[in-house]
Amino acid sequence: MRRVGLFIFVLGLSGSAFADFTTVDLSGVYNENRSFTLGAGTFPTGPRSYSSIPFQFGAAGANDFWNGNHDHLTGNVAVNISLSQERTQKVHTVMSTLWGTSIPNLITLEFFGQGGSYYREDWSGFEQIRSIAKGIFLNSTSSPNTHQIHYEFVNTDTQFWHDRQEITLPESFLTDTLVNFKITDRGGQGLQRVALMAVTLESAPAPVPEPASMFALGLGGLALFRRRR
Repeated sequence: MRRVGLFIFVLGLSGSAFADFTTVDLSGVYNENRSFTLGAGTFPTGPRSYSSIPFQFGAAGANDFWNGNHDHLTGNVAVNISLSQERTQKVHTVMSTLWGTSIPNLITLEFFGQGGSYYREDWSGFEQIRSIAKGIFLNSTSSPNTHQIHYEFVNTDTQFWHDRQEITLPESFLTDTLVNFKITDRGGQGLQRVALMAVTLESAPAPVPEPASMFALGLGGLALFRRRR
């Protein structure tokens, strides 16, 4: 019985180290409905999972994406997503553009940590992102961090897809709290414009004691158990 008690104590300390996923509520960010705007398709709604990564899409019949072209403005538009996530190691997005273009760096992603951590990526069509529908200029990507998750064939001229992107943050975010994710769109009417559907944060597991430390703690627990007996 004493041996079993020691084994259980050490096992309880060691645990299993797996990354944690947190879906981000974008209901306060969405400003348009995909089915209404794009006019076709049974697009993903509600909770979904792709490659074991959970995502939370908007509800059917409601605003379910952030449209950078919503107000038909020219020049820069941006969206700020407030967060509070510790030990963030990756950010997963489901994002496309309404139109495609080969003009580089029209989209900037910025990540801000409470303690001063900062990371930026500039995205270009043909690389990290592409237009959501066939025939709107660009329909391919080259980045190994972009993966198709949804495809829908309506007819030869009407096809839709959604892509998942994976952004790896610097190690400084592992000891910081991610507080803001900002997307800046430098396109315009007929020129790219972001369509953001979902965001999921992937956090590193909490630090686990090393085997030597766990063994020492286990011996301490056993000694305490003996004294109490």
